[in-house]
Amino acid sequence: MNARIPAWRGAIALTATLFVAPPALADSALDRSLFEASMHRVPERVSELLKKGANPNFEDEFGVTSLINAALRGNLRTAVLLLDAGARVDEDGRNGCTALTWAARNGQIRMIELLLDRGAEIDVRDLGHLTPLIRGAWNGQREAVDLLIARGADVTAQDDFGNTALTYALANDFLEIVKRLELAGVVRKAGSVEEAKARVAKQEFVPCTRAASEG
Repeated sequence: MNARIPAWRGAIALTATLFVAPPALADSALDRSLFEASMHRVPERVSELLKKGANPNFEDEFGVTSLINAALRGNLRTAVLLLDAGARVDEDGRNGCTALTWAARNGQIRMIELLLDRGAEIDVRDLGHLTPLIRGAWNGQREAVDLLIARGADVTAQDDFGNTALTYALANDFLEIVKRLELAGVVRKAGSVEEAKARVAKQEFVPCTRAASEG
């Protein structure tokens, strides 16, 4: 399957053919190709580019890596290839969100398991001090919340405004997640549901807008 090549890339290729591109330019094009391939379910292409020397830790202008691309989309085979090639598991973008943060936000269960098995920091914080568990609760990802709790996530973690995963779940009426947090002992560790409800009712709940919900 032939992918459509942007005009600017065609110009780079033509320049390389006619004048022999400097190594830095060639490497940049290869890295960008890997970055774009990581957005799609094309592990064979990813493997090919890595074998050619593409940098698994290349970042775009927003600090997003190929691993983050794969994690937020659930491209598991691509993530394995990148990690095997040396991708840094806890690398984050400019908003502080790592691959694990994105996987939790989007409910990518197998990706969460993979990243944790490869050493990802389970309670990593983004710019607003939201953890993957808080992200998962905020976005209604029940299975992600279950998995993170089972793997030892800090249920008492708070964002910049003092909100916990429980507060976010209550504020968004994700009652199944509230139940799971109760069963996990969050109520005993982070205050009662009644206290969290009162906080929301009094409008003391202020969702963190730094590193906004879209990540």
